[in-house]
Amino acid sequence: MPQAIRTWTRFSGRLTPVESAEIKPLVSGTIQQVLFEDGQVVQKDDPLFVIDPRPHQAQLQRAEAELSTAQSRARLARDELERARQLLANKLISQSVFDSAFNDDRVAQAAVQAAESAVQQARLNLEYAHIRSPIKGRVGRAELTVGNVVNAGVNAPVLTTVVADDHLYTEFNVDENTYIQSVRHIQQQEKMPVHLTLAGDDGDNKKIYEGYIHAFDNRLDVASGTIRARAIFVNEDNALTPGMYANISLGTATTTEALLVPERAIGTNQNRKFVYVIDENNTVNYREVSLGGHYQAHRIILNGLQPGGV
Repeated sequence: MPQAIRTWTRFSGRLTPVESAEIKPLVSGTIQQVLFEDGQVVQKDDPLFVIDPRPHQAQLQRAEAELSTAQSRARLARDELERARQLLANKLISQSVFDSAFNDDRVAQAAVQAAESAVQQARLNLEYAHIRSPIKGRVGRAELTVGNVVNAGVNAPVLTTVVADDHLYTEFNVDENTYIQSVRHIQQQEKMPVHLTLAGDDGDNKKIYEGYIHAFDNRLDVASGTIRARAIFVNEDNALTPGMYANISLGTATTTEALLVPERAIGTNQNRKFVYVIDENNTVNYREVSLGGHYQAHRIILNGLQPGGV
């Protein structure tokens, strides 16, 4: 009798991280502390490095002092402007004297804004001296250690890397026919199962990771006739690592009715496939068949055989 089965197509792929970050210094200075162990799992905002904060603390204090001075000058300029406005109303000063007071007030207010920006930048620099992890993941080794002087900018060195490993992508190339069948169920991506096994995993105890299609690329590679697919998996036993080679099985979004025959029951006659069936009279009959895909040591029969072996 036909059975409801989910058909699978096999591919090869590589594991890639969902998130990764290269940690670079945003301020210059001497590395004062390294606050993690190589390979440690860190949470988002966990401290990683401390660049000597004292120069940046001093710069912040200087910027705050300059802001205080600018605010005092601005208050004085505003008072002078108000007095000039009253004197102008009483026609005791000329328009040019008032305009000068007005301009001094505008310049003083602009100086306050510039000083406030300098304070904000100094606070950011002091914050940047304490380098934190931008994501949750596993941190690599410290490329530079305590005592090294680092410089910020486009040529800033990589201090370490953090890779999110609780979820991982697997990227693999899908042929055009499989893509067409898959994309028609794009609204059911999470119902389209993907199984992953590792190339180094063998034997009966092979671990199968279950995931689902995350996305397809936006164009087909005309040279290979394939399109890149990306599936996502939970790293449930922390054994998956970016860069690993993986065997991928992509299942259909829904089950279909199919007639299955054990592979050992299928014979070959030159380029033809056949099976023997027993009818209601217990007579053995020869039937040529067209075969589909594999399913758990069985083959799907496309043509040549009806339910019941007729």
